[in-house]
Amino acid sequence: MKTLLIIIGAVFLIITIALLVIRKFWPQTPVGQSMNAGNGKVIWCIAGMLTGLIFILPAQILPFLTSLVMTLVQVLLNIIAAIFHL
Repeated sequence: MKTLLIIIGAVFLIITIALLVIRKFWPQTPVGQSMNAGNGKVIWCIAGMLTGLIFILPAQILPFLTSLVMTLVQVLLNIIAAIFHL
């Protein structure tokens, strides 16, 4: 399940970044013209990128952040234990 979420998130990111690149460098193409038609499409691309990050983050970043926070808590508990000789 974790791998599937990472793949889905990566697909979201690749598609939205590709659409923004097409909009920037090939505005004469039908996709580029559609993207330049209004700001709403760019907002949808940003929403797609955020969705991709939401799919990727729990599998990759969350375990790292959790271990970082727990390491800081353990250091604090070690200091308290040394002060009170526990």
